[in-house]
Amino acid sequence: MMGKVVCSVFFLCTAVFLSVSCRSQVTITRELRNDGYHRNLVSNIDIYSTSETYPCSLLLVEYLPSNVYVDSDQLIRLAAKTGLVSFLNTSVNIEAIANSEKATPFKAFLYPLEQDGPKITRSVELPIHLRYQAASSGGGYKNVNIGQPSLFSRCAQDNSDPTAKKFDLPCSANDRSLCKWTKLDAAISPATLTASVPVGNTDLGLYVSIVSYILLYGATFLIAKTIYYKKY
Repeated sequence: MMGKVVCSVFFLCTAVFLSVSCRSQVTITRELRNDGYHRNLVSNIDIYSTSETYPCSLLLVEYLPSNVYVDSDQLIRLAAKTGLVSFLNTSVNIEAIANSEKATPFKAFLYPLEQDGPKITRSVELPIHLRYQAASSGGGYKNVNIGQPSLFSRCAQDNSDPTAKKFDLPCSANDRSLCKWTKLDAAISPATLTASVPVGNTDLGLYVSIVSYILLYGATFLIAKTIYYKKY
């Protein structure tokens, strides 16, 4: 009798473990592509789950720092080219320099193609731009860190844990009304992405000014000389 009870408990625990494992097998691998001020923030999403009723809508929320900006017009062109629809939670000033009052943190809401089966892979690529840094004594480089995103799911029939917390988030990029989304427990690597941005050296200001004036007056003289000889 005791053996049957032990076996029953064992199989019950195994079933619960597998169910939880299926729900939590989500990995996101991230990288920054390209160099310089214009980068692509790439998130490769792998999901394996057998406990949902498909299709399931997906929402990736990026939390971006003030040292970064995203061009809304570029997002529109991206949607037409790749089908990835997205929007920003606020208006972003693309001309502000870093650490100014007009440069503020913001969120990007990205909607990959829906999950239509138990195992899917989605690649989400967001064009981002690093803001110019104010010059400082000594110059050098400054690191801009981008933290982890959040991944949410909304299925045709909600089979998630009844105790799981729901989040009120925009239903889609075209429908900004709020829907109930379930946050997926994802293993994200690396935890932080870092990009280095050059910083101007104010100690070289005098030399830069002298060279700039020489080039300016030299170019002006050559243009005036060319016009004079062509005229006569």
